[in-house]
Amino acid sequence: MFSSIATNSDAINNFLSEVEPLDSVIYETLIGKIKREELKSVINQLSTDKTPGLDGLPSEFYKLVSKELSELLTQYYNEGIERGTMGKSFYEGVMCLLYKKGDREDINNYRQLTIMNVDYKIFAKIIMTRLENVLDIIIEKEQTCAIKGRLM
Repeated sequence: MFSSIATNSDAINNFLSEVEPLDSVIYETLIGKIKREELKSVINQLSTDKTPGLDGLPSEFYKLVSKELSELLTQYYNEGIERGTMGKSFYEGVMCLLYKKGDREDINNYRQLTIMNVDYKIFAKIIMTRLENVLDIIIEKEQTCAIKGRLM
C-alpha cells in the first residue's frame, strides 16, 4: 500500500516539475482583488427580464443602483475572497427540472436549471471574464472543447 502512495507522489512531483509556473502578472489577473470598474462593467452587461434568485433582487435593481452598490459589492466580494467563502445566501438557489422532449416519464428528458441570486451571477461573470482574458496564455487552443470558442 505504501509503495503505491510513494509511486503516486513521485508521479505528481515529476509532473509538477514539468509545469511552468504562472507569471505573477497572470496570477494577479486571475485572483487579484475585484475592482469597482470590473464590477460596474459586468452590471452594465446584465440581461434584464430574467427571474431573480431567492433574494428577489432582479438585475434591473443592480443596474438602477449600480453607482451606490458598487463599493459595497466590491468590498463584499473581496472580503469573501480573503475568507475563502461568501455569505450563506450567496450559495443558495432554486433548482427545477425543465422538460426537453420525448417521454415525460423519463427523467433523461429533463434538464436541471438552478436560479441563482444576481450577486452570484455578477461574481461568476467577473471571474469568467478574467479567465477568458488569460486563457490563450494558460491553455492551448486544442486542449479542450468545454470552453467557449475552443476546439477538441
